[in-house]
Order: sequence, then structure tokens, then C-alpha cells
Amino acid sequence: MKTKMMLRTILGVGCRLFRLQRNCPASILMWHRIINPEEESYPLEPGMYVRPESFRRQITFLKKHFTVIPLSEMLQKTASESITREKPYLAFTFDDGWLDNFENAFPLLMEEQTPATIFLPTAYIENKSEQEQLLFWTDKISMIASELSNEYINRYPPDYLPLDVQKAVRHFLSICKNTDAVSENINYFLAPFRPLIRPEREIAIQWLENEFHEQMLSHHRQRHISWEHAKTMAKSGIISFGIHSHQHNLQTELNPEEIQADYKKAVATFTEQQVPFIDAYCYPGGSYNDTTQMTLANAGVKNTIITTPNSYKETQPQIWGRVGIHEDISNSTAKLAFRLWRQ
Repeated sequence: MKTKMMLRTILGVGCRLFRLQRNCPASILMWHRIINPEEESYPLEPGMYVRPESFRRQITFLKKHFTVIPLSEMLQKTASESITREKPYLAFTFDDGWLDNFENAFPLLMEEQTPATIFLPTAYIENKSEQEQLLFWTDKISMIASELSNEYINRYPPDYLPLDVQKAVRHFLSICKNTDAVSENINYFLAPFRPLIRPEREIAIQWLENEFHEQMLSHHRQRHISWEHAKTMAKSGIISFGIHSHQHNLQTELNPEEIQADYKKAVATFTEQQVPFIDAYCYPGGSYNDTTQMTLANAGVKNTIITTPNSYKETQPQIWGRVGIHEDISNSTAKLAFRLWRQ
């Protein structure tokens, strides 16, 4: 009994310190997928998912220690308003609009009447056939790696491809040939492509897709929500939506004209689909700089959301940081409290 009481005290103090350490109006948490990873056909990055049963516990714990409010409401708060509260403000956010947000997270949020905002990369939220679904490059590589791991591969990139692309692809195929247990090493398989600039990475991924098209067929299914899903969630009054770009490219890899065009396309898509969205732009990958900020400010954006904890900057647009929540560091209340405290 004493041990349980001590644990509750530690958890409570940890949550208070989490808020008191931060000179920002409120705290924002970030999830991606709510799924049991063994249900997916390819290995997931550790930082990309939380199991549904863990998420249920997280909702219960967080509502006990915080006042969970919609992100749109939080953006209007001041630092003193939240810090002086017995239960400081907290907002739930999800990135990318995964189908499991609708299937697994939405029912739990409805059950607990807990508001959340989902940031959508609008090009991926389409009512297309399973074969036409867009995929993030990291998922494509994971799919290919899961099929080729520990197999002899006699295909190599042609000489006409850029040298850096050839090196990355050769490195990847070598890893596939010599590494087993993809699920335990998925970041190792992704590593060769991360240093490439966007055009080169696209060339590399396209070549791999063409070469190993048959291996990818078994992975084809819908992974992002449709606009009908979005409309259903929006009507609930629990879920709101925000812009996560259109094509989900790192905005720091684009020029101002491309950033503006991508943003306008995202706005136009939301408007065309008649799904309301809040005044907050979520940077893909949390990647931003002065150029992206200035471009979005000129487009009328008032708030930008990033992936870095402890970030609240009164700039134009105003920058809001978030704490990422994923299974390996939050699958118990003690781990979750420590995650909040140490950030």
C-alpha cells in the first residue's frame, strides 16, 4: 500500500514539474498510430505507434492530472492561465491521419469525451483504391525490407542513376542480404536514405518500387482515413483537424514558392471536401526555419506546430512544441509520467 501511495505521489509531482518547468501557455502531446504493430503487414518504426490498450490507460492518467481541452482553445491561452491551475491545460494531437486513428483512437476518445486534433497531409487523404493509396517513403522501405531481409539479391542500381542514389540503394540491398529480424532493426534499413536530398531520395525509392513491385503487392491496403471518415469524426464534436501540408514533404527542402503552393493546395482540399480546420499548421517532420516561417506568415498562418518539446516562441507565426508519445516509452503510467517530466 505504501509503495502504491509513493508511486502516485511521484507521478503527481512529475506531472506538476512537467508544467511548471515550461514557460508556455499549455502542453501539447503528439501521437501517430494507435495500433498493435503485429496487425500491420510491415515493421513499424518504434516512434510511430502506441497500442490501443496503452492509449486507453494514457487517456485515464492524463485526464486525472490535466484539463484536456481542444487545441484550438489552447492556442488562445496564456502561460499564467495554465500554470496557476490545479490541473494545467493539455491538448491531444495526432499526425498523418492514419486509418487506425479512426478505427482505434476515435472510439476511445469518444468513450472518454476527450478532444483531439488530427493533422492531415491532404494528398494522402483520398478515396482511392487500395492500389492507388499514397505511402510515406519510410513505409515503402519497410515493406520492401520485410520481403527481402536475409535473402540473396542480384539486382543493383544502374549506372545512370546519381552516384549518391546508387550508393544508398547498394547499401540498403546489402543490409537486406545480411540482416535478419527487420522488425528489430527497421531504422537500420532506413538509414541509407535519410542523408539524401529529396529529389535523390525520390529517385531511389522509385527505382526500388519498380524493381520489387511484386513484393510490395501483398502490402497494398488503405492506411489513411478517407474524407468521409474525417467528416464523421468532425461531426462528433470531439475531433478537429489541422493542416499537415499537402504532399508531406519537409518544408525546409522546398523553396518559398513551393511551400506556398503546397499550403494553398492543402487549404483548397479541405475547403473542397467541406471539412473545417483550425488555424494551426503542423510541420512534416517538425522541420522548419526562418524561410518556412516567413512564407507561412505571408500566407496568413497564425500558429505552427513542431515536434520539439519545450518549444514555445512568440514569433510570426507563433511556434508550439509537442511531446511525442510512443509505446516503448509510455506503456505504463510510470513511464508516461517520466516521459512528461524529463521533457
